[in-house]
Amino acid sequence: MLLRTAIAASALTASGADVIAWNAIGEFFYAVFVALAIGIVVGIAAVWVRKRLNNPMLDTAISFAVPFIAYIPAEELHGSGVISVVAAGLYCGHQSAKAFTAQSRISERFNWRTVQFVLENGVFLLMGAQIHTIIIDIDQSKLPIVDAVLLGLLLTALLIVIRYAFVWPLIFVMRAQEQRFDEQETMLTRGLERMQAMVGLGSERFERRRAVVERRIDRRRNDIAQLRAEGLGWRGGVVLGWAGMRGVVTLAAAQSLPRGTPYYEQLVLIAFVVAVTTLLVQGGTLPFVIRATGIRGSDRVADRRELASLLEVMSTTGLALLDRDEVTIDGEPVAPDVVERVRQDALLAVESAWERADHADEESLRQAPHQQYRLLRREVLAAERDVLLEARARGAYPSRIVQRAQALLDLEEARLEQLDTGGRVEE
Repeated sequence: MLLRTAIAASALTASGADVIAWNAIGEFFYAVFVALAIGIVVGIAAVWVRKRLNNPMLDTAISFAVPFIAYIPAEELHGSGVISVVAAGLYCGHQSAKAFTAQSRISERFNWRTVQFVLENGVFLLMGAQIHTIIIDIDQSKLPIVDAVLLGLLLTALLIVIRYAFVWPLIFVMRAQEQRFDEQETMLTRGLERMQAMVGLGSERFERRRAVVERRIDRRRNDIAQLRAEGLGWRGGVVLGWAGMRGVVTLAAAQSLPRGTPYYEQLVLIAFVVAVTTLLVQGGTLPFVIRATGIRGSDRVADRRELASLLEVMSTTGLALLDRDEVTIDGEPVAPDVVERVRQDALLAVESAWERADHADEESLRQAPHQQYRLLRREVLAAERDVLLEARARGAYPSRIVQRAQALLDLEEARLEQLDTGGRVEE
């Protein structure tokens, strides 16, 4: 959007018209507002449609069409198509855990990874194929190729400096905030305790509002805990600043300039030099920078323990459904042996996670062919998913742990769906 606004202002200046800053700023915010509105509307519509589909193939096909549906109207209304697509994607992604089926999420995940791989590598291949044409079209009398390449190298160094000039103050601000974390965490803990003490003291509407406030307080407190545990230091700032590689977007921005722009071919070549240099130099030396600064990745053992802890919380809530005096499915009582099998399978998932956390061999879940087993197991999984969504909303666990837990639930739900499909075929 900034590039588009600059191009429009440049075109007005070239035509002799006066460029009013307020007009440019107004057009910028108009384009952003239109893009966000269209993206959210498209996201809501896409979730509504996909929620009613039981065919993962159709569901994935619609997910491929959503970016185009969000992009085209935004561009026609002079908004930002990219922002519109991002808004629609964020909304669909946030709603996917509770709106889409497990099989749809698994199918979409693998299909989009394949498309991403093909597009990214295809674009870089196209960049390499176009460099010959770009060099041929350059007018040497205006700006020689060697000078354009040198400008690209100079701009690369300038971009690295600018990135560090942005990253370092941000790191210092985050570190300064840590000094206030203890005070904030104490206040939030007290506020959460007061809200929890008010349970059952008001109307149903008051209870809903209390639950929302309690969740927000808990979310903020957990965010503070995560920042304290994984806060960035100077080593992280060095790695984060050096990781600012340029690529497809930089070259695409240069190629989006009007063909009549002065030094158009040289600008595209400069962008190409910046992209290639950062990818080869920064990208190639990034592992060395990480090792030199002593940065360590996430603790796998700790992650496994947090995953097992989250699964245990989910399983406890799910198993509570089995502790009723009489367990029923659609009004029909469930045989005690089936209840026990579901209980054992649910416990087995948690035990397996703890065993993996302690470097034990992974133990697969048992499969049961009985229809009652599958129906009851689904109810347990639904209860576990509710706990997962609540944990995600509160920010109680890192996003990578929540995603792994969701993937495990999706795989289990997909297994049950495959069993149901096989049963219907046999019948």
